[in-house]
Amino acid sequence: MEQGPINISVTDLPRLRELLGALNARYLSVRPDLQVLKTRLAKAVVVANEEVPNDVITVDSEVCLSDSRTGAEICCSIVYPDSAEAAAGRISVLAPLGVALLGRRAGEQVSFDAPEGPRSCRILNVQHGPHLGS
Repeated sequence: MEQGPINISVTDLPRLRELLGALNARYLSVRPDLQVLKTRLAKAVVVANEEVPNDVITVDSEVCLSDSRTGAEICCSIVYPDSAEAAAGRISVLAPLGVALLGRRAGEQVSFDAPEGPRSCRILNVQHGPHLGS
């Protein structure tokens, strides 16, 4: 279920558009979540870095989630693809979980397709990274 426009920082928007623009159409056709991200970016509310609400997930945010199925708490950072390393808890903003989280707020429930099947989680808290000055 789409939850309305997301907030995107003025720093993140052009880089995300560039990343998506670099992907070929065939890759996008097998990743419908990336098409959803393109649509969400087109409708996003763009805000200055210092005006991003504290509970909104941006690139470089640290996020703690509660897995809806198991109740396990998972903490990770949302990063650009070149910094991603799942084993270290750095999730690409273009991974299904990263796409689901970007622009969402603490307290929201998000769903995404994981390799083992559909998953959902509740966003427990968000801490912004250095590019937003927190």
